[in-house]
Amino acid sequence: MNTDAALNASNDRVDFGIIIRDHTGGVMASSSQFVVAGFPLETTEAMAIFRGLEFARDSGLLPCTMKSDAQGILNLINSRAAPFLEVRLIINDIIISLDSHPDCSVVFAPIG
Repeated sequence: MNTDAALNASNDRVDFGIIIRDHTGGVMASSSQFVVAGFPLETTEAMAIFRGLEFARDSGLLPCTMKSDAQGILNLINSRAAPFLEVRLIINDIIISLDSHPDCSVVFAPIG
């Protein structure tokens, strides 16, 4: 599964993209979502990861390995520490979701 977030500061819109593929690369499910909110970039990336986990769970496509290019957020998830209040709540939700689905993981995947 891959997730990404795009922030459009001019209209306070945050877009999320989620795609779930099988082991051969075939698309199993995808989703495009948005919210109207003025979140910082770190918060939008964390929300994309959390929404991806929710989407995989709701679609019945667990366990999964999620790939993200948001290395800073992944470091916060893996260290189980988030210094910024806005992102801390989402990081905690991600950790709870991963703890309840031990066969799921979130890994760094650079763009390109």
